[in-house]
Amino acid sequence: MHDKLLEKFHTYWLNPQSEESARIRFSKDEIHKLLRHFSQAVADDQYYKTLKLALRLYPEEEDFKIRTVDFLLRTGKEEKARQTMRRWGLEQSDSPAARFLQAKIHNRRHRADRALAILKELEPVYPRKQELYAETALALYRLRQWEGAFRYYEKFIRAKIGELKHLHPVKKRMSLVSDLEKLMRYAVRILPPAGRIALMEKLILLDESNPDLWLALADVYRTHGRMQQALRACQQAQLLDPGYLAAYYKKAEILESSLSPLHKTEAIKEYLKSLQLAPSAYVNYKIAGIFRRLQHPELAEVYYENALYEDPVYVPAWMDLILTLEMSGQGRKAEQKIKEALERVNSKRLYELAGDIYALHGKLREALEAYLHASGIEPPSRIRTKIAMLRKAMENPEEGMEALYPLYRMIHAQRNEIKN
Repeated sequence: MHDKLLEKFHTYWLNPQSEESARIRFSKDEIHKLLRHFSQAVADDQYYKTLKLALRLYPEEEDFKIRTVDFLLRTGKEEKARQTMRRWGLEQSDSPAARFLQAKIHNRRHRADRALAILKELEPVYPRKQELYAETALALYRLRQWEGAFRYYEKFIRAKIGELKHLHPVKKRMSLVSDLEKLMRYAVRILPPAGRIALMEKLILLDESNPDLWLALADVYRTHGRMQQALRACQQAQLLDPGYLAAYYKKAEILESSLSPLHKTEAIKEYLKSLQLAPSAYVNYKIAGIFRRLQHPELAEVYYENALYEDPVYVPAWMDLILTLEMSGQGRKAEQKIKEALERVNSKRLYELAGDIYALHGKLREALEAYLHASGIEPPSRIRTKIAMLRKAMENPEEGMEALYPLYRMIHAQRNEIKN
């Protein structure tokens, strides 16, 4: 879009009540260009400002009213959308666009039967077929008509694939992910595993250049135990869009789920490729976890530290780093890391872990203090149980280590859960 139009828009909104803004005019064509631009940029605030500007300049234009109500529905302001429809008389309008809005509101108010009646009436005439198919699928799903819901949602997906087909693969990135996940949720109710695979293989044929379709196919293959086909589908997504992080994550997760140490090593390589594209605390954390399971605590420590460099308040990384150090015989270093962690983040889980480690090291007062702090943040019964066990041991020092055995058993049971 032309920079001068954007500049004019921003000048207007610097002070919309000023005389200068009052002299600025926008044609309907310019308004539509702005709406298209802000919609593609997912700039909701600017999109809504454009609608307010449009209604100020063209208060009788039904298209702008309908877009406003639709925006309110899309952003979760259902009650305001209903009030606005009523104020503008759109509840009584017979135009297809207004009728479609009426159906959407019925759907969101769980009046799916009313929504479906309107949508069936609109199907031959409503021009925006994608939206109509998705809304019809929702109504049928709420009426527990599973097969109908699936068929309409498949129509929606096919229409959307067709709309995106002309785009470069990079521009298709993340365009279908949530829609395809929803289609699979519908498909699970009516299709056997072979049918779900066949469905995705047919959808791929509609646009073999869409990386999202290949990743969805990889998911279906993986779910049904076809690991090698899932990996090949991920590789195809990577070839189509070498910068698509989701493709590397998906391939790494598939490899990581294997019991084979070789596959886990390959998973690390995929995660490392993704780190070349973008730094990530989560990816470093995942690599560290694989090294820990492969019995390489020294390498796990490096990647937990990398994760914490990217995100110093990432509690799972702190916890697993501390546990890795403790379980590899570096108890003193584990205590140092506990202190570092608690200086950065106030976490119930970290205080509980600190209590566990201090208890195992025989530092009962420090353990009790940590458990009490954890209980003060959020008092789950498990921490209360640990506090009671610890206090009992402290009150009966003559019993020695035997008084601490119940607490130690509880701590080790938790660790075994984490390992598994």
